[in-house]
Amino acid sequence: MDKVHKEINMSTLRRHIIAVTSALYGIALPSVALAQTASSQVTAQTASGAVDLKAISKIAPAEKAVTAVSKKTVKHAAPSANFQSVLKDVPGMNVISSGPGNLSATDNEFTYQGFTSAQMASNFDGVPIINTFRGGAGGTGDDHAFTPLSMGQFSSVKVYSGANQPSQNGINSLGGTISYEPSLPTSRFYFDLNGSGGKYNNIGGEYTSGISINSGIIPGTKTEMLFKYSYTHAPSFQRNVYADINSYYGAIVQPYDHGLSQLKLIALYNNEQARQPSLVPLSLLDRFGSSYQPPLNVAYSATHTQAVNIILSWKSILNRYMLAKTKFFVEQQDDNRTSFTNSAYYDPNHYGYAFYQGYPVGTDLEPYAAPPTANNLYNPVALFGSAVNGTQYHNYIDNIHSFGFLPSITFFIPVPRHFKWVA
Repeated sequence: MDKVHKEINMSTLRRHIIAVTSALYGIALPSVALAQTASSQVTAQTASGAVDLKAISKIAPAEKAVTAVSKKTVKHAAPSANFQSVLKDVPGMNVISSGPGNLSATDNEFTYQGFTSAQMASNFDGVPIINTFRGGAGGTGDDHAFTPLSMGQFSSVKVYSGANQPSQNGINSLGGTISYEPSLPTSRFYFDLNGSGGKYNNIGGEYTSGISINSGIIPGTKTEMLFKYSYTHAPSFQRNVYADINSYYGAIVQPYDHGLSQLKLIALYNNEQARQPSLVPLSLLDRFGSSYQPPLNVAYSATHTQAVNIILSWKSILNRYMLAKTKFFVEQQDDNRTSFTNSAYYDPNHYGYAFYQGYPVGTDLEPYAAPPTANNLYNPVALFGSAVNGTQYHNYIDNIHSFGFLPSITFFIPVPRHFKWVA
């Protein structure tokens, strides 16, 4: 290896960064980063003598990021795309096809270097996307119609390989961490209307329209605000399958103390109504075509989900030696799925299936004569006359409510004037 000699000039003292991050559960996790730059001279000091955080971030090396999905790539992605589809160009990432909307067909939405989506932490602005105590970003636990994020609500994505780093903390990050960075307001005002759409061989399609308003820097307060709304209507090429998604987003940035401190508020609300596809035997597909799904009076699976994510961040350069940060967050993820199978098509000789025109259709029908209370809180025979009539509906509810805070503090420690290391 060649010897590399770097000299870093921060006023009259040379510094390197020691970041000590207090994680969500109050565990102090140290992280050490040696500041380096391709230039021999770097000034990281404001006119008032305080350390310039932007200059520090430029000379601090990236933390184990395998790759990043750039702002340009995210900006030019289709508004109707699944928010995880932008990961398809990440080396080692295999994004499983989904649709319409954010409907996923399996419990795993992607794989990364042999790990499934449930084994990867997924964060938004450093906060778990769905569940503080469960990894992944959807798909697991039969949550196959979930929209915790939509296109336009994030600006870029970073992928970290391996176990957690203090600054990229997450649950179930056995395979790594995916960090979605929020869309933030810019210094100039703009108003934007957008739309996209397309059809699958003249059947179904996917259509999205949206609006964005960016305030720019408001005179007097220096406040910057960004608000977005989009609507997606996605009828599938399969009959009786669709997704309708409403997405709301807001970001407010308020600097103060001559720009040395900042408050940031991120808030989003996504609401999705969907009809999920049912399992269909090949014999039915051979007879009616690949778009076949049973009529709604025979079987269906209707899903209603909503996602709320509110993050209030604060950071401040306390003095030339200390930078303090914290984040307060509130999350709510609700999933309500009701499956139906018409008992008139049930054949008790083939448990677990309803029969339609002589062919089986996958169902959730459970013909319990006296189901245990662990499965039902009622007696279907007493209330509905028969076990089949009393179990033709299946309701799956998943409500997740999370709140917490993520504090951290960074120290800038003086080091000798000439600092050398071997790379």
